[in-house]
Amino acid sequence: AERERERERERESLTSKHHAMVVFDIDDFKQANDNFGHSFGDEIIRVIAECTKESFRLDDLKGRFGGDEFVVVIKNTTAPAAQLLVERYRQNLATKCQPYEDRYVVTISIGISFFPQHGETFDELFKKADYALYQAKNQGKNQAIVYAEDA
Repeated sequence: AERERERERERESLTSKHHAMVVFDIDDFKQANDNFGHSFGDEIIRVIAECTKESFRLDDLKGRFGGDEFVVVIKNTTAPAAQLLVERYRQNLATKCQPYEDRYVVTISIGISFFPQHGETFDELFKKADYALYQAKNQGKNQAIVYAEDA
């Protein structure tokens, strides 16, 4: 009985917290690959991954979803705090993570969704953050957009 109560408390604590799903990809990455070669593109991916690891909190989940797309789950946060972390990441990328400025300036477009406002499963949150990412690309790239139902 005690174990069951403990599990219930864990479930309640997980569902009562707010989390952010951050999906981003590298702007004009295909063009960089085509112009400078795949080894150059691989190096850009490595630099982005390292910058991502350094810029977000230790307990945030970070990963490469495929190609040049990355996902970060910011756990136990508020919308303003998550947006501040994302903006700090963008600034860090712009100043510290530019090894090839002479040939290619790395910029990213970002989509953000929030649990539980935008969904309760990874898939729901990912789809909405991904939708916001493509809105950011369509609105000029190199920016972060929070998912909005009416967009």
